[in-house]
Amino acid sequence: MGQLPGATRPAQNDWLTDKNDDRAPDEGISAERARSLGSSAEQVASRESLPMAPRFLPRGAVVGRYVVDGLLGEGGMGVVYAAYDPELDRKVALKMVRSDSDPSLEGRDRLQREAQAMARLSHPNVVAVHDIGMHDEQLFLAMEYIDGITLRSWLLRESRPVRQILHAFLQAGRGLAAAHASGLVHRDFKPDNVLCDRRERVCVTDFGIAQAIAVPPSMREGHELAADSPWTVGNTRSLIGTPAYMTPEQYRGERADASSDQFSFCVALYEGLYRQLPFAGETWSQLAKAVTEGRVREPPSRSGVAPRVHRAILRGLSVESSKRFASMDELLAALSRNPAARRWRTVGWVAAVGALAAVPLAYRYARSQSQLVCKGSEQKLSGVWDDGRKRAVHDAFIGTHKPFAFEAWTGVERVLDAYARHWVAARADACEATQVRAEQSVSLLDLRMVCFDERLAEMRALTDAFTAADGDVIAKAAAAAQGLTPLVGCSQVKALLGRVAPPSDAAAARAVEDVRGVLVRVNATRLAGKYADAVPVIREATDRAERTGYGPVIAEAHLQEAFLKEAQGDHKGAEAVLYRAAWAADAANDDRSRAEAWTHLVFTAGAAQARHDLAPMLNEQAMSAIKRMGGDDKLEAVRLGNFAVTLGGQQKYDEALAEFERARPLIEKVYGRESVEMITLLNRVANVYLSQRSYERAIETLERARSITESSLGAEHPLNGGILNSLGVLHSNMLRYDESARCFARALELNEQPTAHVNIGDIFNHQGKYEEARRHLERALQQREAQVGPDSPRLIYPLTGLGQAYFGLRDFPRARQTLERALLVKGDPQAGMSLATAKFTLARALTEDPRATAADRKRALVLAEESRTIYQNWKDRSPLDDLDFEAMKHWLSAHGVHP
Repeated sequence: MGQLPGATRPAQNDWLTDKNDDRAPDEGISAERARSLGSSAEQVASRESLPMAPRFLPRGAVVGRYVVDGLLGEGGMGVVYAAYDPELDRKVALKMVRSDSDPSLEGRDRLQREAQAMARLSHPNVVAVHDIGMHDEQLFLAMEYIDGITLRSWLLRESRPVRQILHAFLQAGRGLAAAHASGLVHRDFKPDNVLCDRRERVCVTDFGIAQAIAVPPSMREGHELAADSPWTVGNTRSLIGTPAYMTPEQYRGERADASSDQFSFCVALYEGLYRQLPFAGETWSQLAKAVTEGRVREPPSRSGVAPRVHRAILRGLSVESSKRFASMDELLAALSRNPAARRWRTVGWVAAVGALAAVPLAYRYARSQSQLVCKGSEQKLSGVWDDGRKRAVHDAFIGTHKPFAFEAWTGVERVLDAYARHWVAARADACEATQVRAEQSVSLLDLRMVCFDERLAEMRALTDAFTAADGDVIAKAAAAAQGLTPLVGCSQVKALLGRVAPPSDAAAARAVEDVRGVLVRVNATRLAGKYADAVPVIREATDRAERTGYGPVIAEAHLQEAFLKEAQGDHKGAEAVLYRAAWAADAANDDRSRAEAWTHLVFTAGAAQARHDLAPMLNEQAMSAIKRMGGDDKLEAVRLGNFAVTLGGQQKYDEALAEFERARPLIEKVYGRESVEMITLLNRVANVYLSQRSYERAIETLERARSITESSLGAEHPLNGGILNSLGVLHSNMLRYDESARCFARALELNEQPTAHVNIGDIFNHQGKYEEARRHLERALQQREAQVGPDSPRLIYPLTGLGQAYFGLRDFPRARQTLERALLVKGDPQAGMSLATAKFTLARALTEDPRATAADRKRALVLAEESRTIYQNWKDRSPLDDLDFEAMKHWLSAHGVHP
């Protein structure tokens, strides 16, 4: 009979048995058998958790323009019918997606978007989606009718040679690769979701339609897999898929991506070739442990599988997605290569046609020679990222004796290995596009090679910095490695063709290249956190850039100068330099520098300085600039995040969260799910929740960030100190002083920064522990002055807290001196509450100091009323601020001042 797309459950209700299995559906089936038969989360969860059987459509029912001909199958995601399309006179498969698979409006919208994406995908190895629509509030898909069987049934029907099995899977793999190129991820690849027609054409179906299903108690950890399925953890994350084919990241509750499809494909291929699954386990926990630890079974002897095929499968089964193939195309290429077969085909051809083969062989020889021209890119990594450089960086990191040094090294090695591997592959492909495939011009190849050389120089400068690493450098090493310019820019034709040509004069061109070399080193020094080392160099480089008169390098120099000022907290100075960068880029038609300048202005002016009136205009400029350069995922993620911060500063919290959600998939794509950029995003989201007083959601978000930090950078990494500091702020806002103090104390152990000293000092002030507060706040002031100088706006925070501590200790002279200095600090628009606190504390000191004059007491009332005005108008008060406000109103009332 014909097997339809999505008909994972045969019509006669044999839930966990194959069509060739003659046992009754209710007989016991072993865990291994259930997994090998592909019992999906859809099927098992549907059997146990759905409240009732679906209502089937009768023959002759009309759905859209389609006429139902009969029921073909049912699965957890829906029911599949044979149907007739009268307009095009053809048979179709009609899939009615369950309305209860995700009843939310958001869930339905997502299903419809993915169905529309499927409909745009056209490939011979993907089941075509002809039409989508709604019928009685149910989404339906009209799909290509495949007259055949599932790949699982095809494998079980007879014993097949390795070559034939591999051929079938290669077809399925090409379908997956085509889907990935269109932005679709399958999420539940297995032999049951692959169909073979009578001509043995293989097609993949059900892309992106699998949904998470709530799990009944009988499916929890420890039960047999035959009655088990994915679970929902704390109502915050869920697993989808089929147990045997699920990836380590799915078992951890993380989002599935194209690399996850690659892993599931290799599980299915291993099973098809060796007639056993690669991972053993009789319970969920056993299977999950085997998968997440990468314990692949030894294959049976004499399987006939070539070693190169087995090696490719093992790589695809890597626990870490970064160690799998870069794409399905690369995996398929590794599976397809057969040097012995090619060699014997050549020998046979020569023997058969003799001299007549001279022309084809000459062409083949010429082609191979062209390919040889494109080899050797890996040799250019010598001294940049080879074994010697790796040893030098490793020794430098470990030599710091920091507790997080080894984790920092392994993280950097992983990121730079991947970057170097992609650089070699992309550069070789660019060469072959001209020299072998004749797809691009020589002039475009030259532009791409210049781009690759620039990326290599950037990588060299960073590894140079790493070989002289100290504790501060390795603390920022992961972010620095992830901050390397993405290689995708070297393939963006529009952006490359739009680059301004270098000066025609040889001396001028050399001067430009010299400046660019300096800027690359400045960038690496800044990324490594050595700001003081970079400042004098960037000043000289900017002067030299101006003297060249070459617009693009002038813009690049101003950008580096602005980034350095921003890193040091000089937002106003950075803003001025960013405008100069944008103007220089405009004059030179330098699209990339223009986009970078406007994107960073969104944060520097719109967010950091709370210039809310400017924020929308700056954001529009950034969007336009990014679009003009042909798009850039990295810059777009930065723009979205920066604009979200400005929205949060305007109390537009829902809009801010929406922008952060738009940035999240771009960050995952560019940097990865466990990157420093993702940790930064989660911290920013937590800040929005904090402002909304959604403290539990903020804590949950920060705990996710902390989990990523510990798993990717280690528990002792200083970045954990920042997260713990934020958690301490949250607990203090919930008036959990002891928990807050513990977080701040641990933050100081990991990363002694002034912010943590200020925060723990504030907690001690609220608890009346003024001596403990004084010690921390004096240390904070000392550190902050060393960082930013004696006149920085950021000094208001330690000065205010320290003034409170002195007042609590009844040290009125020091309290008055410190608080007077706090009132002189200007320029931080976010410091309103600290200013109010400083005014009120000084008012109290002026009235309670035995040496205070009548003028002092008169001034105290003015200060207290000014403080009350700030408190009343400040929209972002915390519960701690509310307590202070109540104390102030009580004090004013006691001194005869009433609202």
